[in-house]
Amino acid sequence: MCYNITEFREFQCAHITAFRQQLVDCNFRECRFSGMHEAQPHNCPSTCKQVMLPDQSIITNAHGLQCPLCTCRMDGSWASSMNGH
Repeated sequence: MCYNITEFREFQCAHITAFRQQLVDCNFRECRFSGMHEAQPHNCPSTCKQVMLPDQSIITNAHGLQCPLCTCRMDGSWASSMNGH
C-alpha cells in the first residue's frame, strides 16, 4: 500500500521542521491511492485497499545553524517584535 514520507530538517538548536512530503506509490492495482490503480470500472470499496500505510518520517537535512525562531530569539528581534517595538 502507498504511504507518505515526510522529510525533516534538523537545526543546531535541535528543532526540527518538515520541508517536504511526498507519496510513495506501491504500484499495486488494488490500492486506490496508487498511480497503477485499476482504471476499469470495478467495485473499488470491496476489492481495493482504502487505507494508506502509516506515514514515515526521515531527517534528510542537518544544518549547523539555529532555526529561524531561535535566531530571532538570540538577536533580540523576536522579543522586540512582541513588545511592539
